[in-house]
Amino acid sequence: MIDSATKGVLEEFLNYYSGGGAFVRERACRTVETIASNARVHLVSQSRHFFIEGLRRYRARPDKSYSLTDCISMNVMDGLKIRRVLTSDRHFEQEGYEILLKT
Repeated sequence: MIDSATKGVLEEFLNYYSGGGAFVRERACRTVETIASNARVHLVSQSRHFFIEGLRRYRARPDKSYSLTDCISMNVMDGLKIRRVLTSDRHFEQEGYEILLKT
């Protein structure tokens, strides 16, 4: 396994671009299909366990504006001992991860 992604992150990605029109939606779909079909990417499905554990992290940080998807992803990353994340989302940096897309 080289890389991991939670399905929730890919869903958030598609949600973000959902109002961008046909061209943008098509590009977003191609991007997700490329990621999901890459044999080097471990795609993690959301389970009841991940949901409940994500909810615990979400509840434990009332001073943060983390999304539930962020919390679930952080828990998955912790379980896989992943410390570097392909995002510009500063929430991950606040939790001690190295974000690779600095803005």
